[in-house]
Amino acid sequence: MAWYGTWKYRNPFTLSRPSGSVTNYQLPLKVYYGSGTNGTETLAGISAGKFYCNSECQADFDDIRITSGNGASVLHYWLEGKTDSNNAVLWVEFDYIGTSATTFYIYYGNDSASSVSSGSETFIDYEDFENATTWYDNWTTIGSPTILRHATAKHGSASMYIVDDQPTNAGTKLVFSCGPVSHLRTLYWVRMATITERCYLGYTSNGTYGPLFTASNDSHWEYYNGSAFVEVGNYSVNQFYKIRSDINCNTDKFTVYVDDVLTCNNVDFSGGVTTINDFRTYGLSTHEPIWWIDTYCVMQYLATEPAWGTWGSRQRGGPLPLHFKI
Repeated sequence: MAWYGTWKYRNPFTLSRPSGSVTNYQLPLKVYYGSGTNGTETLAGISAGKFYCNSECQADFDDIRITSGNGASVLHYWLEGKTDSNNAVLWVEFDYIGTSATTFYIYYGNDSASSVSSGSETFIDYEDFENATTWYDNWTTIGSPTILRHATAKHGSASMYIVDDQPTNAGTKLVFSCGPVSHLRTLYWVRMATITERCYLGYTSNGTYGPLFTASNDSHWEYYNGSAFVEVGNYSVNQFYKIRSDINCNTDKFTVYVDDVLTCNNVDFSGGVTTINDFRTYGLSTHEPIWWIDTYCVMQYLATEPAWGTWGSRQRGGPLPLHFKI
């Protein structure tokens, strides 16, 4: 069995999906700096792996690596967030998860390692607006909203700033292609400028709307059930909110978590669409709506997700300590 680089430690763990194997599937993993019992932890409705490094990793988690079962092929991951010397949440793209227990390894213990977190390599589609040249390449406009790369950001140093200059024109939209797929999970952050406006955050099949979530013009989050908007919570202005949506076109249902709090639980959506082709955001108000979007992630989603299995004992490798006999 190969050993990856000069890392000191690794632990094996397993994943499986008895109802059918999957490739390049993204799942969360929460890594703790200190000591505890390895297993699983529910993060916003998703079963995530839970691993403790026993204070043997870097305090900033830069040396964490995940490999496939051969012990050497490093998998892509994206660091969503961390608290140094406490914990970090990673999204890992697992290359292949079989119907029976499929082995992977987590490596840690390399003081000279740098982070290899990469959203663009981990997700199906990803945009963090950090590249001043390509930040707008994945988006198209219908109509003529004002779109700027802006220094107000949740992650990094930039986000997308949107002013709907034609707020009474429902044909003015900003579009991000993400299909066609029948199941979809997205993760992004949104921030509203004022509560006198309405911001639509929806998914369509070539322009026919399916799941539709909004920040209303009276500070409420809402979803559209096919005939009316339903209030499901409140928001405040000038604050970024994490929005995660799980969409299942086979059942015409979707679920939304706002800042990891369940906001829409498997609710109906309109349109009877069988696939999702794009995400669309636009304003509709007598004012000129202003909002920001940051760190847009598109990933796989299946109603029956892969299951975490067992965690093995720590294994030692890499450079061994020197021993002197006197």
